[in-house]
Amino acid sequence: MRSVRRLAALPKVRISMLLFTGLAVLLGLAGALARAGVVSILPNVVGPDDHGVLMVFGFLGTAISLERAVAYRSGGNKGPHWCFCAPLFGGLATVLLPATGLVSSMVGSKQVADLGHLLAGSLWIASMAVLLAIYVALCLRQSSEEVLMQMLAASVGLVGVALWTGHVDAVVLAPMWLMFLVLTIVGERVELARTVFSKPHVEGIVLALCLAVVVASAVQCLRPALGYPFLGLVLAVLLAYMLQHDVALGTWHNSGLTGFMGTCMVSAYAWGLLAAAVWMFAPVQEGGYWTDMGLHALALGFIMTMVIAHADVIIPSVVRRPMPFHPVLWAPWILVQGGLLLRLSGTVRGAQALWKFGDTVSVIGVLSMLLSDMGLVVFGRRILQAKRLRRAAEPQWSHAPRHRMGHLNRTDTKPELMAQDNRAARKDSSRVRSLRFMAVGTVFVILVLFVFGGYGLSKSSLSGNGTLSAADRTAGDAGHPSSDGGDLSAGIAATGRTTTVQISVRGMSFVPSSIRLPAGNRLVVVFANTGDQRHNLTFPNGKQTGNVPVGAKVTLDVGVVGRDAVAWCALAGHRQMGMELGVHAVGGRPAARESGSSEDTARSEGLSSDHSDLSSVAALQDYARSSRPLNASVPQDEFAGVPGVHERRYTFDITERKERLARGLTRTVWGYDEQSHPRDRTTEPLSPGPVLRGRVGDTFHVHLVNHGSMSHSIDFHAGPAVPQEMMRNIEPGKSLDYTFTADHAGIWLYHCSSDPMSIHIANGMYGAVLIEPDDLPAVDAEYLLIGSEMYLGGNGATADATKVSGMKPDIAAFDGRAFQYDSHPLALKRGGRVRLWILDAGPNMPLSFHVVGTQFDTVWSEGRYLLSRSDATVADGQERNAAAQVLPLQPAQGGFVELRIDKPGKYPFVNHVMSLAEKGEHGLIDVR
Repeated sequence: MRSVRRLAALPKVRISMLLFTGLAVLLGLAGALARAGVVSILPNVVGPDDHGVLMVFGFLGTAISLERAVAYRSGGNKGPHWCFCAPLFGGLATVLLPATGLVSSMVGSKQVADLGHLLAGSLWIASMAVLLAIYVALCLRQSSEEVLMQMLAASVGLVGVALWTGHVDAVVLAPMWLMFLVLTIVGERVELARTVFSKPHVEGIVLALCLAVVVASAVQCLRPALGYPFLGLVLAVLLAYMLQHDVALGTWHNSGLTGFMGTCMVSAYAWGLLAAAVWMFAPVQEGGYWTDMGLHALALGFIMTMVIAHADVIIPSVVRRPMPFHPVLWAPWILVQGGLLLRLSGTVRGAQALWKFGDTVSVIGVLSMLLSDMGLVVFGRRILQAKRLRRAAEPQWSHAPRHRMGHLNRTDTKPELMAQDNRAARKDSSRVRSLRFMAVGTVFVILVLFVFGGYGLSKSSLSGNGTLSAADRTAGDAGHPSSDGGDLSAGIAATGRTTTVQISVRGMSFVPSSIRLPAGNRLVVVFANTGDQRHNLTFPNGKQTGNVPVGAKVTLDVGVVGRDAVAWCALAGHRQMGMELGVHAVGGRPAARESGSSEDTARSEGLSSDHSDLSSVAALQDYARSSRPLNASVPQDEFAGVPGVHERRYTFDITERKERLARGLTRTVWGYDEQSHPRDRTTEPLSPGPVLRGRVGDTFHVHLVNHGSMSHSIDFHAGPAVPQEMMRNIEPGKSLDYTFTADHAGIWLYHCSSDPMSIHIANGMYGAVLIEPDDLPAVDAEYLLIGSEMYLGGNGATADATKVSGMKPDIAAFDGRAFQYDSHPLALKRGGRVRLWILDAGPNMPLSFHVVGTQFDTVWSEGRYLLSRSDATVADGQERNAAAQVLPLQPAQGGFVELRIDKPGKYPFVNHVMSLAEKGEHGLIDVR
């Protein structure tokens, strides 16, 4: 038996730098869980907004810098040490950012956090600058297209982290950060698989596409509406071209390491192409699940999977230790792919719980990658010895040729580490020089664009173009800092003393409703949620508890208080119902004017307070023409023709999602979704919940699951129920079984009954139950229309509670979209009879239903006929040949009308409260 070769000395400096990357991964994953709203592990150390920068520059940026520094030093004669400044600076920044965050939370000073942001950003800038210098030095040593590609990548990373240091929002910069990693991987693949990329035209095309990616990254940041599709298209072409020429297509079915790497790379390209497709076709401008899916399909699916594939190539070169292949490496790949598939399923279905579960599985996958890599490095020598013993014990004839790629005998060993490389002797041609000038020129143009145009990027103007964070999805109508910047100290000197107060909840108010403390004291609030649903406590300086579950307690350090102020619950509508906490600083300054109104929100979103520019009749009608309507036909009865009473079962999922109202205008709705929705759904969800249809005597069983981020409930008007049992609040992740028997016919409203009900209904939490009378005659067409109002907050936000309480709707609609039945009329054959079921969901305004150009010969409302064409059901006092012009309904009332139209034409139907008709409660019946 041959002895195992003596290992080289352990590189302690490199190992210490690798520890920085491990710390960055742990902190970044903690930020990922907080960002997804799963769990906040280190709330005072790392927040949701730190997740991206820690993963990109703290983890992968430092790892890339270390590997490149090792490669550059190994390929030189003098063994330069300056190149290790790149990973050193990156590692120090990784430690500094969370450390200053912790100190900031302890002393209650935002200035400490701002200073940490600046220092960490400066160190990452220095790290990227040194990495760029390494590539320049490599290019001078051995000019090649792959080095130019990685030089472009470092330039993009340098610009991206510089903009972050200048307080440009991470959600704006995330695609650019990922392009830094994508271009680095592309350059590495061209370098490692050079035999298939060595043809001049292939390398030249890849380099040209990399240049296009750099330009598209700049466009995406400066003009997201144009940039996302442009970047997606260029990225798709680049990855498709790489996949076409990569060796992975021919090796994924092999056994051992070769098959493992090939499988990883093929799956990585697939996720990268999916991310490109999402950026090209999905509504990523509006935030939400699709924006998140595009970013993580690229970050986890392409980038992290490529890291998993190449770890056994990169790590041994850094730590000077073997890392043999072992089947345990399949576990991280399976977990990451599974997490992404779950996340994708949650995105398609709008299921928050499934999306969160997928995020958690992905986090576990990344952690398992770290553990498996560490284990294989630590026990690598023993594993190799065991393999040699097994091979020595096998019969010699059993050693058949294998497709494998050992760590000491690879065809993809890096050029810098090879003693002989025929490409090293190649002199620069005019083509290579031209490409180099193109690359340098493009980088220069991008830097100029960002120096002069980057100042226009800010959190307030572009925060809506990125992924919704968990706080964004949860906050609802969260208030904004006061006009004086939200500083509660007001310049009053700190006394060094602390005032601690206990705050609880009774109904929809804080107890006590006001507190007093000496001016200059530090305020610490112990907030106990003793109410029946989730609440939070938000102060004008931005300090907030986050949403606190029922029965939980949170301690919040507000900081030094030197002036009077008002704190509030930032959940939608809660402040308007009285959830305010007065803070009186004795001996301090009077309260500054605080914002948080709808007008302030609108200004912060870049909209006028009444949204007249985006919610105009023309804008609403234009969008209705280009979108599919909700099918207004009454859903079929699954038990039609089957006699007797029936048990009907449904599962409702409470979700939070974006709903587009017009081009450039969205709102956040809280809705009821049913897996087998009786009405046809469009590709863009609309707010009315599913329509339940049955007959008198039927029993309905509804399993309600809360996938939202706050407390919700449901109230069915269609049957008796004990409110304290059936209509109680359920917390996120919890469920409720609601059972009722339909004792009476009618069209009945159901809605969320959580306080404030007006806000929950205005945010889309309503639907209809149709219990059909037994004596209804057949008609030629039957439709159901649900009237409702919308009270717009900021673009993409929930309903404006001030407008709701003031009963000032911006939009009115039938079936959740204004004017949709003008562009897509309800069909009726000439001479046909139509029955129109009407329900007023409100929450506030009456509905006076009228069809222009004709009259109703049958009117049924709230359980009785007001007018009937049938002698058997003639209403008391009805005159012969009588007719009606409107069906008058108050909120929560419903009924139906019947009419016959003999002449062809288009007959408008409206809410004859004409201001509401002009806001969208308008449609057409097309008679042919």
